[in-house]
Amino acid sequence: MNVLAGRVEAGVLTFPVLQEVKAAIPTEGVAIADLVKVFKTRLEDRTTEFIALVQQAGRQDGMTWKIVPKDQRSYRRYDNMQELAGDLAARRYRDGFYWVLLAAIESSMRV
Repeated sequence: MNVLAGRVEAGVLTFPVLQEVKAAIPTEGVAIADLVKVFKTRLEDRTTEFIALVQQAGRQDGMTWKIVPKDQRSYRRYDNMQELAGDLAARRYRDGFYWVLLAAIESSMRV
């Protein structure tokens, strides 16, 4: 039984747990805004904790900017040095992932 279904049956739909966040991230990745939409009604002003869950469950792909499962690695070769440089620059700014996710959450709450 999937984690979310078990919680729904029990009538418990409070703050998400790590297994739910992991289950919401497909192997092809998910846009930050789409991931936030899934849990938006359940965040209860706990955005920092939610961001920590997302960081435990996934990582931001440097090319697509989507959240992908953390255990998924990209081993693709670079076609040219420009792609390699772009990927390295994205890795350098991966700490900005927190701020991008926070901005997505805050903008979705304004709607």
